[in-house]
Amino acid sequence: MGAKTAIAKVVRSLGGDFIVESPRVRAMFGAPIYKRMLPNSVSRENGWRSGGVVAVANEAKEIDQKAPVEPKGGNARTSVSGPKLSVIVPSYNVEEYIAECLESVLRQTHSNLEIIIVDDGSTDRTGVIADQYSRKDSRVKVIHKVNGGLGAARNTGLKSATGKYVTFIDSDDDIPQTAYKALVSTLERTGSAFASGAISRFNSQKEWTPAWVHEVHSEQRESISATDFPPVLWDLFVCNKVFRREVWDNLVGSFPEGTLYEDQECTAKLFAAAVKFDLIKDNVYRWRLRDDGSSITQNKSDVNDLRQRIGVADTVRPIIESSDDAGLISYWYSKLLCEDLYYYYREVPRAVPEFWDVLCQGVERFYDDESLKLTGWPLGRRLMALAARRKDYQAFETVLMETLERGEKTQLVRGDDGLIRETMPSMATFSSTVPDEVCAVADEGSIANQAFITHIEYAPDGLLRLDGVVYYDGMLPSEERQLEAKLIDGSADSLAGFELEVRADKRVDETANSFTENPFVSAAGGGFTVTVSPQDISTIASHYGSTETPVLKLYIRLAEHGLNRWVPVTRVVSMASRNTLHVGSFTADGHRALPASDGAEYGVKVLSPRIRARRHQLSSDGALELALELNNRSPESLARRFDVSELYVEAVIDGEVVASNRLTLAREGSHRLWRGVLQLSTRRSYAAQNLVWIDIRVRTPGGAVAPIAANSGGPSAQLAGVFYTEATGYGYLRVAYINQAAYVSDVSFDACSGILTICGRAQINDRSVRQTTPSFALVGKTRNILPAATKYDKSSSSYEVTFDLLELDIDGRRTAVPAQNYVFEILTATGRKLPASMWPRRTVELADRLPLRYYGGTYRLIVQPVQNNGISVNVGSRFTWDESGPYSQRRLSEMNFSVLTRKIEDAVLFESFGGRAVTDTPKALDAYVASNRTDLKRYWTVRDGSVAVPEGATAVTLYSEEWYRAASRSLYLVNNNNFPFSFRKAPEQVYVQTWHGTPLKRIGNDVPSANLSLSYRRLMLREARYWNWLIAQSHWAAPVLSRAFGYEGDVVTEGYPRNDSLLQGRVSDERRDRVRRYLGIPDGQLAVLYAPTWRDNRRAANGHYAQTLFLEYSKVQNALGDSAVVLQRGHVNTAYTQGGTYGPNVIDVNSYADVNDLYLAADVLITDYSSVMFDFVTTGKPIMFLAPDLATYRDVTRGFYFDFERSAPGPILSTTAECIDCLRSLPEMAARYDGAYGRFVRRYAPFDDGRAAERVGKIVFGSK
Repeated sequence: MGAKTAIAKVVRSLGGDFIVESPRVRAMFGAPIYKRMLPNSVSRENGWRSGGVVAVANEAKEIDQKAPVEPKGGNARTSVSGPKLSVIVPSYNVEEYIAECLESVLRQTHSNLEIIIVDDGSTDRTGVIADQYSRKDSRVKVIHKVNGGLGAARNTGLKSATGKYVTFIDSDDDIPQTAYKALVSTLERTGSAFASGAISRFNSQKEWTPAWVHEVHSEQRESISATDFPPVLWDLFVCNKVFRREVWDNLVGSFPEGTLYEDQECTAKLFAAAVKFDLIKDNVYRWRLRDDGSSITQNKSDVNDLRQRIGVADTVRPIIESSDDAGLISYWYSKLLCEDLYYYYREVPRAVPEFWDVLCQGVERFYDDESLKLTGWPLGRRLMALAARRKDYQAFETVLMETLERGEKTQLVRGDDGLIRETMPSMATFSSTVPDEVCAVADEGSIANQAFITHIEYAPDGLLRLDGVVYYDGMLPSEERQLEAKLIDGSADSLAGFELEVRADKRVDETANSFTENPFVSAAGGGFTVTVSPQDISTIASHYGSTETPVLKLYIRLAEHGLNRWVPVTRVVSMASRNTLHVGSFTADGHRALPASDGAEYGVKVLSPRIRARRHQLSSDGALELALELNNRSPESLARRFDVSELYVEAVIDGEVVASNRLTLAREGSHRLWRGVLQLSTRRSYAAQNLVWIDIRVRTPGGAVAPIAANSGGPSAQLAGVFYTEATGYGYLRVAYINQAAYVSDVSFDACSGILTICGRAQINDRSVRQTTPSFALVGKTRNILPAATKYDKSSSSYEVTFDLLELDIDGRRTAVPAQNYVFEILTATGRKLPASMWPRRTVELADRLPLRYYGGTYRLIVQPVQNNGISVNVGSRFTWDESGPYSQRRLSEMNFSVLTRKIEDAVLFESFGGRAVTDTPKALDAYVASNRTDLKRYWTVRDGSVAVPEGATAVTLYSEEWYRAASRSLYLVNNNNFPFSFRKAPEQVYVQTWHGTPLKRIGNDVPSANLSLSYRRLMLREARYWNWLIAQSHWAAPVLSRAFGYEGDVVTEGYPRNDSLLQGRVSDERRDRVRRYLGIPDGQLAVLYAPTWRDNRRAANGHYAQTLFLEYSKVQNALGDSAVVLQRGHVNTAYTQGGTYGPNVIDVNSYADVNDLYLAADVLITDYSSVMFDFVTTGKPIMFLAPDLATYRDVTRGFYFDFERSAPGPILSTTAECIDCLRSLPEMAARYDGAYGRFVRRYAPFDDGRAAERVGKIVFGSK
């Protein structure tokens, strides 16, 4: 064996295949380069450019022409190295996913794989796809067998596996490229029985890491056993592990067959046997959560699934109990009862009655003694386990609903006996006492603590004041609490151990509850102020004797309720990011404090700049005039390098010195200053960037360099010609060459007029940007707001731009702009190489004032910092500090809804779609009340100031104190949806439920259990008990709605008041013309309203329901041109995922307030299964149904109340092309469906005649 070969063998044994296979490395050592080592395209992971590889290949001494190259479609031979790993892939009916799975396995960097696909009797193309892969890659083997389940398929694969190691992957999942290399190389090094890596979950929209992964895989742990680390019992899966085959055969053998959760018995055997294993931090497995919920372990409400889960626990129990470790056994029981079975607890209210019985029997088997300690798990879960053991359904359901609605936080109280107990309001529903073993806190060290900063104040003398909140989670801050504060150096260098006590004072922080999550305890009493004085700053600087200290972490000692801890400060709230923090002013002796973070905790570092600018002035010709002094004389050995008669000042871009000059020493009073001018070129060109940063530094003749600290006082930013200068967050001077630049120095807002004024300076480089005045805008996610006025003085570069944040709606009412975050930007003229926009930078003076809060009407405005040194304007609902956060909301709820005897007022509260709009039947009934019940005060729920209310009505912001008062005291309540979960109706109140349409698709209790959340189902059951009247469009709809919601009260079937506005003759025609003008639809243009409904099984990345659009707008545009326009209207449930650019032939009307206006403006409706069809038919205009997913929606997702295909009042279509054909021949299409249209109206909208509100109003409200 030659030396090169021997070295290569050693490198390969250490997992270095990629090094040995590298063409660059082989060329360096003169080793042969084979064609298989020259891929057509090089992956990004190896960091090469393709050209570089070719160049290396051309320089290689030898290329073996005999090495076979795989022809297309041939049987590829893959170079393999390292120990063989058998990968078993059980597969059953996964034709949609298996290719993606196999591709992820085949591209593994550990290439010595034996891939065994077990086709478990698939009835789709799974087996065919598997066979195709076996023909393409010799490492793939396929076994076809009769269906026997996952366990049997894995066992079949094991019988054929020959590798030193074995692993498993489910065929609808995939793995990262380096997963197997990470696991195998770890095992080769440690000799452990198996290695396990982190898991991520993913679906079609997003990827996330389960909470337990952070606990188990947060750090590398090697050669440990389960007794060393019981939390490993979270990690019971086999697919994220590689097992040593010899150990597997000796301790595990085979999987159980004919059951779910096969993994648990196998991994339990290994854990109980105390084998050594490795836990690595790398993510090695991506576990798919199918969007359709079809995975065999996704249906937790199935009683058979529950039985199998309990059966597996029965099997695993004796295995775990065979361990000698009491801690491991106890952890297994508590995890089973409080985690594994919790996901079945959640399903009890919507499962069959038998489910509860099976659950109680199972819990009782494993919770046979109430003294079993379940500490460490959320109290709600412990209480549910206790209630199930006792078969106390009322207590179980109450605890479950409180947990779902309020979260898992609790209140902690120390009793007279010295014990701290957790409490929840729902504990009162237990029929007998809850034992201390369930609610007592056994380990007081497990009580969480929090400390965060809410405000930072920088004083002119360098003093730093930090306001914040510190508390023990769940415990009410005590007036007798004791506080201390320290700055602690926790670094690992020789100076570790330095501590400095700083002043800490108690205070009440009215903002605290906006930033905390516990609904049962106010944190306002936990406020503190820490003061870092100039003397403190000097002490720190003297101790370190350097220009920059480490981060001294801020710890608050909190002594109350018998607890006494030093609590670290872990976050800064009210600021967009830690990038918004900046250095304070200089102290008298030349130091400055900087609030800073080490990534996990916050504190302070002290800067003592070597060189300080007493003055700096930049002129438009690029002359930077400087007067510098030696600021920091510690340590003397370093300071002496700068105590010289001459210094050189340099301008540096990306490490390159682009300008320099000599500074000479002179006296100015008592100061010794280096003075001089640095000339920067005005002719440099950076066409593709707005700003090119130039670092300014000094250099001694001996070569020592130092940055220049900008002096305190004076403006923090300057614009001069094509230059911009500012101090960095650390306070050091820098200059930028600009194409365009701007800063914001002041912001003000007039709530009465809605005018926001932003001032500052902006400079445009005429050579790069051909516009004379900056184009300002507030840029939001769904729309931009352009200025109402712009004043720009080119000679001084100063600007004043105003934005009108109130706008006129179609009826001339002033409303706030839509609620969202708007970033203040300058837009670049199109066609330039520069970025599309830039963010004007905030000055330090402005940053110290942020955030600014303003209130106007039913909206609030917050001017706040954003990253990259800009500002944003957040427009949202009007909430005060006393109304924000879970605690404030629970307090308002209990203050208003828990009062048994309320003073009911002669008023009516109208609400439509949770306050998102004033529309629907509530709007029509409001008009009736305004005309016929003038004795009633009228309130309207609004989400924010963008919603205008009818004349004479009062807007109340949802969840505000005014809203709670109106909802709890108004005599009449009118809603087309539901009130929040906290709502409780008084007996005297009259609740009129109008609902929001006649349903085609199943709703309420008729929807498959998995498609609606449990909390929503329970809420609607409670709501139905509160209703006094239910409004239905027809006699057909009345029983359907009543059954769907379990309602047994009075139903009014006098037509739908919401459709009255469509049937007012000339008034409706005039409204149509007005709406079309408002939307910009010219006369004669065909207006197509596209209004699809939502899908229960489709969610966007933000967790909300996704918009489903099957109409292809570009095809409509190409076919119909300007003769047609599409009005895009999504369902209200997709409001949080709507928006985007739809094309020139589309008008986005998602946020238009009243859909009836759109019915009037439109000439034709395209929908799918939406209830809009039952309203639109009252207009007599044609309808078509674009429903390519009809079969799935009908048979799986929702289901229908009648035979839609036989009754539809228009054609049911599958493609955009079919829609276009119908649009081209509307009269003919309408004539074909004239009979069906008439029958549809007579059955489902027989009473809609324009006077339904009058009839319904008389029944519900009467008349005065």
